[in-house]
Amino acid sequence: MNINSINMEIDDISNDKEYNKFIDKLDQAFRLCEPYRIIIDTAPLERQNINMAYLYKLKNFIKKNKKNNNIKKNLKESIVKVYNDTSYKILFTLFTVLTSPLAKVIVIYYNYDDINKSSESRRIKKIKEYLPDN
Repeated sequence: MNINSINMEIDDISNDKEYNKFIDKLDQAFRLCEPYRIIIDTAPLERQNINMAYLYKLKNFIKKNKKNNNIKKNLKESIVKVYNDTSYKILFTLFTVLTSPLAKVIVIYYNYDDINKSSESRRIKKIKEYLPDN
């Protein structure tokens, strides 16, 4: 099966404008009618550009989309690349405490010192998978 990859970058989720920009990208991907994976790179995301209120908005967005059959059928997985403890812990909270993901999520936690290296050259600290409820 051929799976398309949709690449996104998050650099700010501290206000409505930035949050809505990210959600619009996700909504656009969710409308695809063929198998796909979403790859999100958080390299440019700094702690000061994260407002925790948007974590709860994201939880509601995920819950709202759980009944979307198009997403269930076509979203095969998401890969999130993180580079700091804050981003890693936020995703842990989102997918273990607040809600389960829409499809399998693989979080790859890279060594921050390797942030400017190519993907192949980055050292991985840890990998965590989150699975959807069935």
